Amino acid sequence: MLIRDSFGQEFASEHELTAELFMSKYASQAGFDPDGFFFVTHRGQFCGTAFAWTREAAQEVGVLHYLAVHPEHRSKGLARYLSLLVLHRHRACGKKCVELRTEAFRVPAIRLYLSLGFERVIKSHIPRSVGNPFFMP
Repeated sequence: MLIRDSFGQEFASEHELTAELFMSKYASQAGFDPDGFFFVTHRGQFCGTAFAWTREAAQEVGVLHYLAVHPEHRSKGLARYLSLLVLHRHRACGKKCVELRTEAFRVPAIRLYLSLGFERVIKSHIPRSVGNPFFMP
């Protein structure tokens, strides 16, 4: 599974990441944009994904969600490419800004987000398991 291999078995198990969860939590919800759901494949294998999401409570804010690149395909620019696809989709949909969350130990991802113009926002009231939010103005 792309998500499990990208985020790690422990993370996938802890968050119960399954196709069923994805369908119930995201794909069947109003905030899901099927035209903002991106995959990269190589020789018939999924190697990267990301999707544009909108929270019902904040329609003007887009979310860069579940950016994942399989470990065998990292350091090839796929994460940047997928991030830009999502950012362009949000712009086309009129979003005023985009947010994302990631864990502090995902240093390469944080470097990417900062290079794309995201700003790190640290809020002490957010549980560590949720991750640190980043915002792109």
